[in-house]
Amino acid sequence: MVSSSWQGINDPSESDGLTLLGFGTRSHAFAVTLPPPLYLPWAHLLALYAILWCVDYLVIRYVSKRASVKCILAAIHFAMPLAWACPEFYVNACMVCGPWVVGAQVIHEAEQARPLGSLRQSSVRDILPFLIDDKAPMDNDANVRVRGVAKIMRGVFKWSLMKAAVDPLLERVPEMAGLLDMAYFSIPSVWITVLLGTKVYCLLGVVDIATGAQQLMLGLPMLDLFDSPWLASGPRDFWSRRWNRPVHKILHQHFFPIDTPRSQYTLRGFACFVASGLFHEVMLAALVRKVSLDQVVFFVIQGVAVLAEVKTIGQPSRKEGRQILGRRAVHFLFLALTGRLFLAPYLRSGLFEKLFR
Repeated sequence: MVSSSWQGINDPSESDGLTLLGFGTRSHAFAVTLPPPLYLPWAHLLALYAILWCVDYLVIRYVSKRASVKCILAAIHFAMPLAWACPEFYVNACMVCGPWVVGAQVIHEAEQARPLGSLRQSSVRDILPFLIDDKAPMDNDANVRVRGVAKIMRGVFKWSLMKAAVDPLLERVPEMAGLLDMAYFSIPSVWITVLLGTKVYCLLGVVDIATGAQQLMLGLPMLDLFDSPWLASGPRDFWSRRWNRPVHKILHQHFFPIDTPRSQYTLRGFACFVASGLFHEVMLAALVRKVSLDQVVFFVIQGVAVLAEVKTIGQPSRKEGRQILGRRAVHFLFLALTGRLFLAPYLRSGLFEKLFR
């Protein structure tokens, strides 16, 4: 239950259309419960994915590179974590996410017509290009490694900030899922959404530590997971440049090949958001065995926002000082208001506390 300090703002029915449909609330009108998966030991499940990766490569390399064929392969990847799972929860969480990344890169290698045997002589830059920052300044090896140390320190700082400032504020909230009982646009709802989003951002500082360590050891400019997302001037700036940059690189690689006509940019850009929503929905369904469509709704709203920005006001120039500050504030509020949709299934299922507390 929500503590007395939050009383008076926990009636979602008085809020808006989204909550009337159940999106972003504890009770969901569209929730569908899935049957349990077939459980396999992690080694058997990994072998099953390895077979699928080989099928991906052979089909794209020797059969067809058409988009319809890729959609069929994507559908098979969607079905895999829903049908098979590993009994160990955290191992299963990795098996839900990891194979998608490997499969995307395998298909990219097949499209480039590179034989699998050549990968043995390839560098990390060749095998995992989505992890490399192609826009990093060309510098000597020592400077690249120093920047790796800086990434490690940044990750440590994020964790320290989370422990010193964010967690003490969240400890005042007796139940995380109590957010879903609040009126959607109430100030406490928005405030808790901001705190939870900040916690996730700071917690993922562990990725900075990992990529910094890789950069220090390999001497390669590793791509940062984030680029100051709180400074985004709008939805397009946030999703295309600042948030989850490796995944953006993968999506851009598959949705925007070099020969893409500009007339298709709008449709393909929106398709990226739909694909992201479906991916997150399947990933969650594989872990909690429920489909709620909160993730799809969240990413579709983000896609519409990006299209609206592109078609109306466009990107600000660096000389528009005050205007940029205003747009940053508006976008931050937009994320604070829509972020609850993204968090809802994690909170509703108890997954957030299991993963992040």
